Amino acid sequence: MRASAKKTDAALRGGYTLVEFLVAIGLLVLIGMIVYQFTYSVITYSRILTSQLIAQNEVRKTVDVMVEELRTMATSDSGAYPIEAAATSSLTFYSSIDNTPSKERVRYFLQGSTLEKGVIQATGTPPTYPAASEVVTPLVNLIVNGTTSIFSYYDGSYGGTSSPLTLPVIISSVRYIKLSVIVDDNNRSPNPIMVTSSVTLRNLKDNF
Repeated sequence: MRASAKKTDAALRGGYTLVEFLVAIGLLVLIGMIVYQFTYSVITYSRILTSQLIAQNEVRKTVDVMVEELRTMATSDSGAYPIEAAATSSLTFYSSIDNTPSKERVRYFLQGSTLEKGVIQATGTPPTYPAASEVVTPLVNLIVNGTTSIFSYYDGSYGGTSSPLTLPVIISSVRYIKLSVIVDDNNRSPNPIMVTSSVTLRNLKDNF
């Protein structure tokens, strides 16, 4: 008994017991895991946020270009009305998109889940727009608009709260267009990205 008591006293005076050592190691491991998980979560969230901002910026740039082209739509080189066709997921119009006097035929449309742009240059005398010469470029992938219209159309009386024109749209009534593009990339962001904008058709404006 005396020998055992002496060993216990020596352990207390000399340092940690085996149990205390194991408990300390366990606490260190636990703290390390918590710190790792926190750091991992912060880094992951930062990457997701950065990726989402990049994706949103990419969509925003596309929408900004669309708005500018729509704003300056005008009568075609062949004399056709500025808007050729208007639907919820497609729009065909004439505008100078290359800063030249000639007007191009521009078509934005949804192909599957990709927003695409088709452009036809005017050619010949008198000018025509051959469908076979259309150059199509994909713009935005992973579109998930669903029942949300990419294009919504309004007449000259629109004051900010009225409903869009009913379909089929009377093209000659369109004076204002709203754009809504929703993108959902599961590999880049946790939530769908929605970019909206609107434009008054400068050359068709009749409500001053």
